[in-house]
Amino acid sequence: LASLLLLASCFSYAQTFGSAERPSFGATAAGPEFLPVEQAYQLEVEILEGQGVRLYWQIADSYYLYQHRFGFALDSGAGPLQSAVELPPALKRTDEYFGEVQVYYHNADVLLRLPNQPQQATLSVSSQGCADAGLCYPPQKQYFSLDFTTGSVQPLAPPANKAVAPQAAAASTGAGSLLYMLA
Repeated sequence: LASLLLLASCFSYAQTFGSAERPSFGATAAGPEFLPVEQAYQLEVEILEGQGVRLYWQIADSYYLYQHRFGFALDSGAGPLQSAVELPPALKRTDEYFGEVQVYYHNADVLLRLPNQPQQATLSVSSQGCADAGLCYPPQKQYFSLDFTTGSVQPLAPPANKAVAPQAAAASTGAGSLLYMLA
């Protein structure tokens, strides 16, 4: 009986909503198209000799980055490095999610000043932005390998997630599995 009801509802949906005049399931009729996060916020990292590290975001038109969502961490392998962050002036904006905020349109040019430059370090950069049309991207985290002796910067893949805990793996099999519940 349940199978027949499911089949009938699928057939009914196909007849009602499957016409060429209407968008298919999951499609929007005339909503805005948003850029992938990598295109909306393009980050360049540069080592400045004797000054520190420069981070420069090129931000697409009608997109912005939150100043308060920036996060920077430098690690030399021997431990975290202290740095002074110099942020450019930002625009004040009232945001429906965060209230009064400071945001950057078009670009953001940040300087991380290091009292002592190591030979090498790993940099992690956190940021979050939104589009004026209403989409807010989830927070992004990017990683870079910095070689201060040569001045080279290489993007890194995010570190691998820790293995799933044995209890979580056990919960996904046996009595809690979807197939078992459907049977």
